[in-house]
Order: sequence, then structure tokens, then C-alpha cells
Amino acid sequence: LLAQELADVLDALDETDIAAIVLKGPVLATTLYPHPGLRPISDLDLLVTEDRFEQAISAVQARGYTLEEAAGWTERDVSPEVHLSADEKPALNVELHWTLIGGASTRYRVEMDWFWGQAAPQSPPAAPAPGALTLSATAQLLYLAAHLVYKHSAGQARLIWFYDLHRLAESGAVDWALARRQAAAFGWSAALRLALGGTQIRLHTALPEGLLAALETDAPEGPERLLRIQTGRVQTRSMHGLARLLSLRGSARWRALGKTLFPSPAQLRRFYGPRPDWLLPAFYPLRWLALARDAFGTLAQVLRSGAREAG
Repeated sequence: LLAQELADVLDALDETDIAAIVLKGPVLATTLYPHPGLRPISDLDLLVTEDRFEQAISAVQARGYTLEEAAGWTERDVSPEVHLSADEKPALNVELHWTLIGGASTRYRVEMDWFWGQAAPQSPPAAPAPGALTLSATAQLLYLAAHLVYKHSAGQARLIWFYDLHRLAESGAVDWALARRQAAAFGWSAALRLALGGTQIRLHTALPEGLLAALETDAPEGPERLLRIQTGRVQTRSMHGLARLLSLRGSARWRALGKTLFPSPAQLRRFYGPRPDWLLPAFYPLRWLALARDAFGTLAQVLRSGAREAG
């Protein structure tokens, strides 16, 4: 079913002459695991070029998918993708990316030219679908590391994401010198070090000698400060939200904060599902109370953590 669904979406894009790179689950399942069924997949992630993004959305919608309303952080200046779903199709969403990490106003976003240069058709039987474009092992490593650290933070990461990195790192297909150079060029050295370090701690991954120390030397101080918030001992919704706000430039911070405090009615319905609908306005103060409680709880944890370290 997954292969059929992926082939159907890729056909829709191909008919409109839109190139797409297949990302994450479908590629990893067919290239890194002994059997595709060993790698759980819940989304079909595809990368298209920014100039064809709107056309790609229309092409996928023409196959029966509905564009989900952006919720919370998922706007173009903070998010790299949109979500599409279809009730009559298998329980898989399509995540259509115009970039890989972050949105237009995100500090750690990078241009996609290098990644497109690392894409090539995958030969069967490893291809997730006939003629599918996939990233090289080195590009996959950088993307998966940045996705784990920047989008979800190490404290919220699932073990399967570390295991993906473990299998990729030990596949023998990664060009480690290129990975280090490109991570430095992107400003992702700290993220790559944290992701690979976390993988090694959890799964005893064999990494090139001295790689983590070299990545620490390469890491700039600015991104390090942001990542210390994302990967510190205190991992709460408020801390994660703070890291997201700090990752944005200029007015995008205020727009994101406004969306957090005053989500649209559709977003409130998605978050809380109020019944009956006329109760919807009451959920704004309930949301503010929940955010305030989490913020005060986070502050208490930070103070306790600081006291323990001082002691």
C-alpha cells in the first residue's frame, strides 16, 4: 500500500514535470533495513523546489488529498513543509517540503542547491518507488541529524531516529570528510555532533576516530547557545517553544508568539475538539492558563537544576 501510495503521488508530480526527492522513512526502509517492514512509516516526505511548491501542492490535491490548515508553528516562515491527507486512502499523510530544515525566517535554514546536487535515481530493488530520486548517504546523514536536533531537539527525539543514524553511520556509504565540511559550511556542526554523540551513547555506534571532537571544534558559538537550550536537562513545552522563538529572525518571532497565544478557531478545534462549538472562545483562557502553568513549572525546574549544579 505504501509503495502504491508513493507511486501515485510521484506520478502526479511527474505529470506536472515536478522533480521530487523522497525523504526519510520510505528510503531508509528500503536501503538500510533487512526488510522494509522493519522500519515504521507514518508519512510520505517529499522535497520539491521552492519555485514549484504551490504547483506541487495542487498536483497532490488533484489525487484526492486535502491540505491541512497550518497549526501552531507550521507557517512558511517557521516550517519547511505542509501536510496533506486523504480519508479514502491508507492512513498515511503526505508531507511536502520546500526546504528541509526550518522555514524562511529560521536561523539554521540552508539553501537546497547542495542537497539537490546530492540527489540521484535509486535503482530497484532499493528504490522506494520506480525512478524515485533519493539523497546520497552523506546528505541523508546531515539531514537526519539536523531534523533530530533542530526540529525535535534531542530531548524529544524517538529512539528510531537514533537507530536510523546508527544504521546509516555503519553502512560504509557515508563520506565523513564531506559530511564534516558541509556541516561546517551550513553551520550544522553542533547539531551533527549532538546527533551522532547521542547515537553513540545509546547504540555504541562506531564512528571515525576523533570525529566528535573535530565537530566540536568546528561548531560556532551562536548555534551552540541555542542548542544548549534544546538539549539541556530541562525539557518542557515552554523550553521547546523558547528555543523555537530564538531560532527565528526579526518579526517572525512576534508572529510565532502571536500564533501560539491566539491560534485560529480551526487550530483550537484541532487542539481541543470543543463540543459544542459555541464553547470555543472559552478555550483561549484555558490555553493561556496551560501555557502559564507550564512556564512556571519550567522556571522551577531550571532553578532546581541550577541549584544542583551549584551545589
